[in-house]
Amino acid sequence: MTRTVKAYAAALAVAYAASLATVSTQSKPLRVCGDPDNLPYSNEKLEGFENKIAAVIAADLGTTPNYTWWPHQRGLVRNTLDAGTCDVIFGIPEGLETVLGTKPYYRSSYVMAYRKGGGHAVATLDDPKLKGLRIGVYANTPVEESLARRGLLDHLTAYSLFFDPGGDRDRPAKLLDDLIAGTVDVAIPWGPLAGYYAKKLNAPIEMVPLQDEIGVPLSFSIAMGVKKGNRELKSQLEVAIDHRQAEIRAVLDEFGIPLAAARASAPGGNRAQERQEPNAAAKQSDAAPSEPTFKKLNPFTGKEDGIAAGKILYNQIGCQGCHGGGGGGGMAASLIDDSWKFGSDDETLYKLIKGQIPEQTMPVVYSSLPDEQVWQILAYIRTLYKGDPSKINW
Repeated sequence: MTRTVKAYAAALAVAYAASLATVSTQSKPLRVCGDPDNLPYSNEKLEGFENKIAAVIAADLGTTPNYTWWPHQRGLVRNTLDAGTCDVIFGIPEGLETVLGTKPYYRSSYVMAYRKGGGHAVATLDDPKLKGLRIGVYANTPVEESLARRGLLDHLTAYSLFFDPGGDRDRPAKLLDDLIAGTVDVAIPWGPLAGYYAKKLNAPIEMVPLQDEIGVPLSFSIAMGVKKGNRELKSQLEVAIDHRQAEIRAVLDEFGIPLAAARASAPGGNRAQERQEPNAAAKQSDAAPSEPTFKKLNPFTGKEDGIAAGKILYNQIGCQGCHGGGGGGGMAASLIDDSWKFGSDDETLYKLIKGQIPEQTMPVVYSSLPDEQVWQILAYIRTLYKGDPSKINW
């Protein structure tokens, strides 16, 4: 064999090997961390819109999705991406710190939903009609803050976004079921849930998209998340998102997902976080990404009536017995300085009083206090603070 022929044969061998490597890479399944029972997002029958979008993205990568099933609730990232059982989670809020996020592939908002012909049409959260209506919301979502600002907390019924698929707890869809049944007059859910009911399930629902407010974001960009450091897959997914915009939009339209206008990103990557961050709770609890979650904010902070009520409660229920009459401490920690074992933000202190932090030592009796009283006590405690003003985060 001549040198030229040998060189040509070698080149063919290299090209063949490269082609095999390409086929191997393309045929490797896209390992998706999916929720087995969480429509309209996903389920084991692949009926959700995230299932459809995963198939579109995988096709662009020259492969198919292969699912690892884990409920998209607390512990998701820890038990999937971090455990190495799968490679990508669909449906995370942009900016989720527990993962490496892609560029967004859609943006939606919370909506006001009411029954067609039910006589409860409302145009904005400032509509005076709301003061006489029963309002359903999901617990720990930003609309609670918006409604608190308008003095509407007494009109709320809160529903949980979390449920045990094998248990008897109500599913997130119960809010929409109760809206249709007339148990609540107006619901304020995350748009994709309401859109799915209105279109896919042909429910008689009208929807009014909500606009962001100062300090209370009500619309969010949704992305995909991979394990931190996996920049190669992140880049591949972003290329696929660009290639398949039309198909992704078609899936969203099919499921009735209400879309909000894209928001410009902050310099250097994800947009700047507002005071209430999408899925901020996930920093500690690794919460579900399918629905944005938020740090609670005290609706009574700085309000004289709430502070006065909180001072009375502080002394009536015995807070002063442990923390001192002026909050300086005693049997328990001081409330006036910069030393906070678990953190000093509103949500953390709320959880301490409600007994939701395992390591805390608050008396169990306080966990039964109504939320309004917890917030009033905390509003009063804030007035006792004598620490560094730069450390105030409420």
